[in-house]
Amino acid sequence: MADLIREAILTGVYAPGQRLSEPELAKQLDVSLTPVREALGSLAATGLVVRSGRQGTHVRALDVGDIRNLFAVREVLECLAVRQAIGAFSADDFARFESILQKQAESNDLMDAARARATRRLAELNDDFHGLILARANNEWLQGMLASIGDLLVFARVQLRETATLARRVQSLEEHRRIVAALRAGDGEAAVAAMTEHLRNLERHVIAHVGGGYDQRLVARRPGGRAPHASREDGKP
Repeated sequence: MADLIREAILTGVYAPGQRLSEPELAKQLDVSLTPVREALGSLAATGLVVRSGRQGTHVRALDVGDIRNLFAVREVLECLAVRQAIGAFSADDFARFESILQKQAESNDLMDAARARATRRLAELNDDFHGLILARANNEWLQGMLASIGDLLVFARVQLRETATLARRVQSLEEHRRIVAALRAGDGEAAVAAMTEHLRNLERHVIAHVGGGYDQRLVARRPGGRAPHASREDGKP
């Protein structure tokens, strides 16, 4: 039940901020109230929904501050994965990377003819790319921490995936290629720098989509690569 509601949220069936009525969900899903309540409780634990007493349960609405903080956490975790994975990749792994990159390029070429199919495929390939790095880091605690914010990261960029320009998709492919080149060379610092650039470019595009326009101040970083804490005043779109 939780998976059904989760998928509906992540695919935009339920919009950010939308109230989720337990009786209405039970009717739509043809179940009793108990599994719906349990499912919403499970989703509240992941952060996808917010339960607010008398106000009921709503789909979380991420503001710019939320996105900045999510990506700050993701950057730290994924760059750690890169550092821990250096030297652990086999020839088969690099062949798999090349296959992913080739399929990513092919999917970009399909955007005009089959946008929905290409968008789904690109999302899968992106997960495969980052997942391979995480797997070679061989750190179950790191995997668990990334998994704990995984749904929110997908939620933050789900609409962007549908509206991203071809230029951004090509840019993402080139960023992936630079990451692989650094991993192949065994250059940890270059790989971390390439991953950092990739994630910050994605953050900029997500913020531009949510905030209605790109503002460099929204993704400013302190020296050393740390993101400033989002405030309620400047964190709103």
